[in-house]
Amino acid sequence: MYKNLSIAVLLVAFGLVAARSTGTPPSAPTSPEIVARGRLVNQTLPISAQTIFTPTQSGFYRLSVYATLTTRDSNSRSSWAYTFQWTDDAGAEIVGDILSQSGAGSGDFFDITQNSPGGAGIGGTVRTFAVKGGTEVTQTMSQIGSPDNSAYSLYWVLERLQ
Repeated sequence: MYKNLSIAVLLVAFGLVAARSTGTPPSAPTSPEIVARGRLVNQTLPISAQTIFTPTQSGFYRLSVYATLTTRDSNSRSSWAYTFQWTDDAGAEIVGDILSQSGAGSGDFFDITQNSPGGAGIGGTVRTFAVKGGTEVTQTMSQIGSPDNSAYSLYWVLERLQ
């Protein structure tokens, strides 16, 4: 009886070991690689075509951007607008004026391309896109209208997804 029970226990143990052994160790989940990040605080001037990153090889990326108006000018008749550009297999691409805020406004910029109950997403935006290696990903912050006394802060993170 003990002999049969011992053999059964050994067979079950070998079966469990064989079921768990696939020849390769389990892979741990990985996070996307952050390839660029930055922040510009209390800016009063536009940014013209600032390079965020130039990949050495083609890949798939995610850009997260947040902007907020830090100083309001109640007499302002202008607005700030964020744009970014890249090159993919089809050629040069641009997402223009995706974040916008009046110089007379207050707080977060609005993502004018997103739908939400208020008509625009608030604060920031996230975009995924493919980039050809050796081409630049650039950003621009434009002031549309006359210069004023407003200021903004801009934060961004660019991640390589694959």
